[in-house]
Amino acid sequence: MYKVFKYSCFFFITSSIYSQPLNSALKDSLAGKDYAILADKIDAIPNKKLQLVYSNVYLRKAKQEHNPKQIAEGYKLLLHLSERPYKLKYADSMVAVAVASGKNELIGSCYLTKGIVFYESKKMNDALATYLKANSYLSKTDDQYLLHKVKFNIALVKHYLWADAEAISILKECVAYFKGKEEKPYLSSLHSLGLCYIRTKQFGLCRATNAKGIAEAKRVGNSTLVSYFKNSEGANQYFKRNFRESIQLLQEGLPVLIQSRDFANEATAYYYLGMDYLKTGKRDVAMVYFKKVDEIFLLEDYISPDIRGAYEELIKYYRDKHDEHNELIYIRILTKANESLFSNYKFLNNSINKEYDNVKLRERSNYLEASWFKRNILDYGLVILIIILSITAFSYFRKKRLYREKFEVFIARATTPPVKKPAQPAYVDINPEIISAVTARMEKFEREQKYLEKEVTVTKLAQLCGTNTKYVSRIILAYKNKKTTDYINDLKIEHIVALLTREKKYSQYTFKALCEEGGFITTQHFTRAFFNYTGINPVVFMEEMRKKHERVQAD
Repeated sequence: MYKVFKYSCFFFITSSIYSQPLNSALKDSLAGKDYAILADKIDAIPNKKLQLVYSNVYLRKAKQEHNPKQIAEGYKLLLHLSERPYKLKYADSMVAVAVASGKNELIGSCYLTKGIVFYESKKMNDALATYLKANSYLSKTDDQYLLHKVKFNIALVKHYLWADAEAISILKECVAYFKGKEEKPYLSSLHSLGLCYIRTKQFGLCRATNAKGIAEAKRVGNSTLVSYFKNSEGANQYFKRNFRESIQLLQEGLPVLIQSRDFANEATAYYYLGMDYLKTGKRDVAMVYFKKVDEIFLLEDYISPDIRGAYEELIKYYRDKHDEHNELIYIRILTKANESLFSNYKFLNNSINKEYDNVKLRERSNYLEASWFKRNILDYGLVILIIILSITAFSYFRKKRLYREKFEVFIARATTPPVKKPAQPAYVDINPEIISAVTARMEKFEREQKYLEKEVTVTKLAQLCGTNTKYVSRIILAYKNKKTTDYINDLKIEHIVALLTREKKYSQYTFKALCEEGGFITTQHFTRAFFNYTGINPVVFMEEMRKKHERVQAD
């Protein structure tokens, strides 16, 4: 069933971080700040490097004051910012500090955080064992809110492991506790309860739960959760054989899942849409949605027992069409999916359709491979191969020649001194003094190569020029005849081209290293900007420049 969406978690671990030295003056100035002020700063700052500065100051301050609760919170802040391999180390540090304090509430809270780290890594048995430790400590305290947070997370693991009857019992407790106290935990508990009802075929209870969740989410203005409840109810209506209603609900909920990049729930929605259309006789439409499930598995490596049936339907579809090629493709993918599922869901070995277990799939795959090989290779495979090779070779050399010609033309233009003409900027309805000041600062911006900074944006450029984004954009358009982003990107590319042209060593750089040299955030951004400026793919350009340097050296 649905992987519990991000609002179901009370804790969300994000982003990555790299250790770096802190400025001692900054550390000293921040150390006098209150913990709440430091925490607010960390939440408000979008820059991860500065978040790391404040988090380390927070932890350092807590250690100096021998404050176990705040030390644990400091480790938690760093955990939030760290990459997955380091999260568990920070969680272990939190637990160690908490245990040493002897405070049950703090120990339970830290075990809860560690359990969530395991859950995010899909280590469900470790997550459950850690949550149970948290529960044992918090049961000795009066903190019912934190105790029910732990219970909720235990229920999530139970649902993941298909122990839905146990999860239902726990989630009912959570719903009863959070109702009227905390809206988001209350709605999250209701949503998870509905999913468990579907698994246990209690479709009437699921409908009532989803209706309650939709009404409450609308009342508090949470449209995202409304969409999640609609998706849950869409799956529920499929099992009740109300296929048209199921389609409508799933289609209404999908945009939020796509926008949120919640690929697990998105894949599940596609699966049930496919099943709805299959049951209403629209088999070809159903296959479109089943292929979307496949796309998500191939891109995100996500599959669950609830949606693996998409592959069974794709295999049957192409088998009925006598399309052995596509049947073989989906047999191979389902074999891979089964291996992933068997490692995570031990019960699946006994419940899986025997027609589609890996032994049968391999037998069918071997048969199709042998059949396809004999028929196609002997009859016309060799002819097709020759044609394909010929076309590929022709296309390759033709593209290579065209790129080489483009390269030579570009280099010729780049190395020929341009004929300078008096600038005739378009009229700009801005105070001439402001224009003069801005253009002077733009010249300084270019002269000091500020455009090579990764974080340079229209806003940053406007600040450097002492004006607002509207003015700087209008002046650049008038004086450079470019949009502001194109102006910045072109300066970066001009710099890269100059480096490649002047010195051989830059043509030996890796693609990523060259991207870094130009101050681009992603290689995709770099590739697009380079092609827009030169008309040539950067990889091809580097190869041709490397050859040019070698020819010059040989001469």
